[in-house]
Amino acid sequence: RMSFELEIGAPEILLVNYDPNGAHEEFYSSDLYIARTPHRVHAFNSQGHVTGALLKNFKTVLWYYGDLQPTAPTATEIQALKEYLDSGQKNLLISGQQLAAYLTEVDSTFLSAYLRVRDDTRAYDKLFVGVDGSPLGDGVTIENRLQVFGTGSANNFDGNDSRSGRSIIPVNGSTPDFIARSGNIDIVHAITYRGNYRLAFFSFPFEAIQNDPALQLITREEVLERALQFFENLSTDVPPDEDITVRPENFELSQNYPNPFNPTTTIKYSVRKTGATGASGYSGLPLLELVVYNVLGQEVRTLVSEHQSTGEYSVAWDSRDNSGAQVASGVYFYRLKLGVHAQTKKMILLR
Repeated sequence: RMSFELEIGAPEILLVNYDPNGAHEEFYSSDLYIARTPHRVHAFNSQGHVTGALLKNFKTVLWYYGDLQPTAPTATEIQALKEYLDSGQKNLLISGQQLAAYLTEVDSTFLSAYLRVRDDTRAYDKLFVGVDGSPLGDGVTIENRLQVFGTGSANNFDGNDSRSGRSIIPVNGSTPDFIARSGNIDIVHAITYRGNYRLAFFSFPFEAIQNDPALQLITREEVLERALQFFENLSTDVPPDEDITVRPENFELSQNYPNPFNPTTTIKYSVRKTGATGASGYSGLPLLELVVYNVLGQEVRTLVSEHQSTGEYSVAWDSRDNSGAQVASGVYFYRLKLGVHAQTKKMILLR
């Protein structure tokens, strides 16, 4: 059995807890732990307001208001978020009960210009389907719908408050991800935006999403993994001949496609530098291994284990383990190792 951590050094994710009671932090921390994603926590109850200077130390911020009542977002919080998003190439997932309604009263310009939504007054549902092709909702139908209550949920969505039921309207380039359908009308409750920064906005508490895989509905863990994947693919304006990503010089591992997938996905990689070649053509080449692991670091499937020369390669994984058995839905990692160099990426199997 092999165990490893994907991240080293300072965490790139900050979890900002603005719940008035300091509650529900464990739902995020457990999901991030399962995703093997290190993070730091800033809790308003014990540490006071977060600042833009602190936020800018992190590539990704998960910001939640939880129950929110009776505290509305303040000018201090709004200013910190403006500074963070204005710094560019950042990621923000933000959620909270009645969040859009409160921000409409406090700073409607910030709501539309930065969080890319307007408040809506239409009725809400606790069951949502995804929008085809959207980063978070693609492939989520009525059969595997998103449910905002149930096992593993914080169950903190208060449908009795008149503002709880409000949906949101995407504006300024954002697009819908999760919706409730009322006849022929799509009522939006979650959006994403991609531009100088990436954004995911939920009109309900994110921690309220159910998290029981046995229900065969999309879980909170899976939605968070989709969001992190969306954030990882943040585009830049760097010219094509510049590369800001540090990669091993002798190979390159690409992100699998499709992702999430069911049941088959394709992994591509290129070998650029292999070392000396003997008379046989392969005797001087190091062994190349491409292996799939689960979240515990246990080997699931060896896809490649051979000496390969310079070139482009593609291999498919059919979501089976080394014994030929189908594996369960969830997060998996694939690791390419060539000589002393290795690179690892995440993928999501969503049945």
